Amino acid sequence: TFDKFYDPYFKYKMKAELFLLETTETGLVIRIPTLLGKGFCQLVRDGKKIPRQGIMHFATVEFVVGKIFDCLNDANRIQYIWGEPVDACLIGNLIKFGAGK
Repeated sequence: TFDKFYDPYFKYKMKAELFLLETTETGLVIRIPTLLGKGFCQLVRDGKKIPRQGIMHFATVEFVVGKIFDCLNDANRIQYIWGEPVDACLIGNLIKFGAGK
């Protein structure tokens, strides 16, 4: 995932990426968008995950899997897969609306 907010999750994610790149010659970091599926939607609906302000990038699992294969053929060791940009508040409201909340 990629995030503009610096929190403990972001801090340790970056440390893990750096460790991988420094300790292996063939390590590959692939940063993916939020996967829009049942799990994410249930967390938002139940109030356990609140989308942050700003723009979030969403993609389906099928889309990301296809792009991962493309990343394997690229020489860069850090790859980004960009999803569809959506306003975070909008996606949260749509999920809650669909759940009748």
